Amino acid sequence: MSETKPRRSRAKKADPVPATEVATPADPYRITICRIREWGACQDGRDWFRAKFPNGASYGETIEALLSDGRRSDAAWLDCHVIDAWGAQGDFIAQAVADQIRITTAAAEKVVAGADSRLAASGDASRIAASGHYSRLAAAGADSRIAASGDASRLAAAGHYSRLAAAGHYSRLAASGDASRIAASGDASRLAAAGHYSRLAAAGHYSRLAAAGADSRLAAAGHYSRLAAAGHYSSLAAAGADSRLAASGDDSRIAAAGADSSLAAAGADSSLAAAGADSRLTLGPNSCGAAVWWDGCRYRFATCTTADGDLSPGEQRVKVGVRYRVDGAGQFVEDV
Repeated sequence: MSETKPRRSRAKKADPVPATEVATPADPYRITICRIREWGACQDGRDWFRAKFPNGASYGETIEALLSDGRRSDAAWLDCHVIDAWGAQGDFIAQAVADQIRITTAAAEKVVAGADSRLAASGDASRIAASGHYSRLAAAGADSRIAASGDASRLAAAGHYSRLAAAGHYSRLAASGDASRIAASGDASRLAAAGHYSRLAAAGHYSRLAAAGADSRLAAAGHYSRLAAAGHYSSLAAAGADSRLAASGDDSRIAAAGADSSLAAAGADSSLAAAGADSRLTLGPNSCGAAVWWDGCRYRFATCTTADGDLSPGEQRVKVGVRYRVDGAGQFVEDV
């Protein structure tokens, strides 16, 4: 489903769009042909989706089918676009995390004959490790430790205080218990946590991190990362370029160092800071933000707020829920 590349060719007929494929207010997050075409899906991706889901599908159903068919790059592409579109919607992130945990747990627990490793433990304080590719590791007890070094591994933990780590590319890690710790170093990894006080960290490019519980911490070092948090008191940080960070809970903290990043907070009393050039901010109620800009000689910070009351020197007041960028004069302007 990667973006369609420009090319010289005769005009193609538009995709047929059945009436049932239009998202309704009762189902605002449904994936449809119309929607993925708007997002720039390639012809092959649209053909696959139309054949698989003629009436559209949920995000979870679509991701599960893509991964089942080995279309990992398309799954990463879809993750990118849904987090861009709905990452600040707490109900969507909570459901997306639940879907990721369900899919990853099912894959981790699936027993398949062959050389791939399949390891499962139900007791507390379990320790599981695998070095081969396509490994599946699952633990149900509390205080478990799970590690995999091969590509395309699946790690799932249901107990509290679990620790999951993966070094290979295209890994999927999911934890449903509180106070979990999840780390991935390979590219295109996907991390999901449903419990409170979770910690997620990814070093590779094209990583996807999502947390539904309160007081979560998400950090990504690679380029093109996507981070989303639904709980209150969450903190999100990204160092790579072209990252997207979104939080829907109150009192969130969001920071990005890479250029061309986008930061969005829907909750109240949040703080956003963008150190990379050409970044965008979207603030919630009673929130503040800072973004860097180039004055022709050096970089400077511009600050903004949605709170009522007096402004600090140089601070600018912006609207709630509107995306802004900083122009060449250091002014926040709506990014349309």
